[in-house]
Amino acid sequence: MRGRAALTAPDLPFDLLEKAVGVEDDLTAHAGHDGLVLRWPGHIDVPLSAFLPTVGRVVRQFGDRVDSRTTIVGVETASGRLVVKHATDDESVGWLESAIRFHAAVSHPSVPPVLHHLRTPDGLATVQRWASGDVLVDKFDPTVPGRDDPGSPYQRFLRLPVPEITDALRQLIHANVAATGAGFVAVDLYDGCLIYDFERHALSLIDLDLYRPGPFVLETDRQYGSSAFMAPEEWQRGATIDERTTVFTLGRFAQVLLGCERDDAAERDDFRGSDSLFDISMRACASDPAKRYQSVAALFRAWSVAIREEPGALPVRAAVRVLVLDEEGRTLLCQYGDDAVGRTWWVPPGGGQEAGESDLATARRELREELDRSDLEIGKRIGSRAGGTVLVEGRRFVQEERYYLCRCSHFDVAPDVIERGRSEGIRDIRWWTSAELRDQAVDTGPRRLPELLVQIAAGDLPAVDSDLGW
Repeated sequence: MRGRAALTAPDLPFDLLEKAVGVEDDLTAHAGHDGLVLRWPGHIDVPLSAFLPTVGRVVRQFGDRVDSRTTIVGVETASGRLVVKHATDDESVGWLESAIRFHAAVSHPSVPPVLHHLRTPDGLATVQRWASGDVLVDKFDPTVPGRDDPGSPYQRFLRLPVPEITDALRQLIHANVAATGAGFVAVDLYDGCLIYDFERHALSLIDLDLYRPGPFVLETDRQYGSSAFMAPEEWQRGATIDERTTVFTLGRFAQVLLGCERDDAAERDDFRGSDSLFDISMRACASDPAKRYQSVAALFRAWSVAIREEPGALPVRAAVRVLVLDEEGRTLLCQYGDDAVGRTWWVPPGGGQEAGESDLATARRELREELDRSDLEIGKRIGSRAGGTVLVEGRRFVQEERYYLCRCSHFDVAPDVIERGRSEGIRDIRWWTSAELRDQAVDTGPRRLPELLVQIAAGDLPAVDSDLGW
């Protein structure tokens, strides 16, 4: 079995993980979280530098990687632009194995997926989607301007309007909701892990190699990481490292990226955000873990509510989606995509709520517009999700979606209906089983849609106020 279905345990031994994704084969067809099938061998007998020109064109060598034990190159292929990271010594190979394990369990729009990995004559290489934008800090690459250089991406980011920075922080926190939800704790998360696309206003996280299943007990005198973002317990041998440690790190990101000194305690006069946001960051960074937000999800909720009150904040767009299920438990999904990052995803039919519409009126209108069906009966509400951003007619919104269930007899969607949907950004419409979604590692919204289908098939309907996750 390939894809996420076989990779449910974050601490799955790496040799078993390799068998699960099929890299013991001479040729693999491994599906990433965006459904891309990348046909590369699971191991090669020639140097990586000799292999890469056979699958694509090397378009960038990421500096000399001073003091780094990994090499990173960008490769243009028929499947799009990819990043290949190669490690050769035992410790850095272990870090890449950790990264593979992490990416097998965690999927989020801000985390470019590991699509494939292969054994080389002298180590291990991973293959990821290229993340568009500029890396804010890269201490290993002398071609990237330093953090304090006025012309650096880092300084450009710090000069952004406050609403844009607070939204980037929202994306950062939300990605870590996905990570902690999969059982991982942030380790060595610092500003060098951030790539920001200044045109798309989108944040990506890279080099998450040291994220670990947690909680765990620190067995060294200090944790790996940048002192600017580390919690007090990360300096104490024998301390428990858990989700609250990640909360502290994210609170420090909020303070530093909104103007506080990187290496000193946060001061209100330096912080560019509101009093509410400063108070949230201070609670997140409490020295005592018991006084912090007890989960990243709780921090995310507090942050999301507070930034809505900020001047210039992104407007909220209410939306309704309908989980359409046939008598066999298959669900009807619509495919969307973003060619700028080479990503596609599938979501239930639905869309934005118009002024004065009830949820049911929105649901019926969307089913009529997208599926050409006005006879489907809308059932119970089964939860909601919030936190993602959408682009509608050139304007960005934070989207909040409410989900309803619809059971019906199986029907075919006419080709002309699918073709008409293309003008609204819908690329395809088709029925899926939960097994197909899992086995093909299809990128869905919500992410846990395959598990949700199994839950509903067992007669366990989510509560009205359930958070379905983004």
